[in-house]
Amino acid sequence: MGDWLFVFALAVVGTAIIFPPAYELGVLLHEKALGASLLTGLGVAVLAAAAAVAAFSMGVLRRLPPPTKAALAIGAAGAGTIVIAQATAIAPLMLGAALVGVGQGLLGPVLSIWLLERTPDRLRGRAVGIYTTVTFLTLFVAPLVARWAAIDLHTSSAAMRWYAIADLVVVAVLALTLFRRPAPALAPAE
Repeated sequence: MGDWLFVFALAVVGTAIIFPPAYELGVLLHEKALGASLLTGLGVAVLAAAAAVAAFSMGVLRRLPPPTKAALAIGAAGAGTIVIAQATAIAPLMLGAALVGVGQGLLGPVLSIWLLERTPDRLRGRAVGIYTTVTFLTLFVAPLVARWAAIDLHTSSAAMRWYAIADLVVVAVLALTLFRRPAPALAPAE
């Protein structure tokens, strides 16, 4: 059950912190005076294409443990988020969007596989149903939180910096799970 809770918590936190750059892309372009709605569409297309390529490239990462894959996904999104926040030209902003897309494309499959690896066959349907519900509820709430954060911080760029810091914290937590040692096995009673 502990692994389930960790994956569900990571689904909520990961989804909440890596999707806001996509929600705020149009506002960011407007704030930075970098272009019109055409560029917003292009940025979202770059992000979506990168997400699709990353999702279809999961096989490349098959030998890595789930926490490493999740850290790569969130780390890519974090790097993209900070690039977007700091961008003063279209090219770096699109590069940031692509990196965020890579993170988005990897996170869902990584967490799904991790959950299924840790779930007994008889409970898989229930676990996947809960995971899907948690993820979609987060996708519903995250844009509202992203807009509130941008308004509270007076710019979307400032909010994106905080999201990048949150990405870094989650990557650090995932790195710590890699060094966690399993509890020693109990000796059989004699």
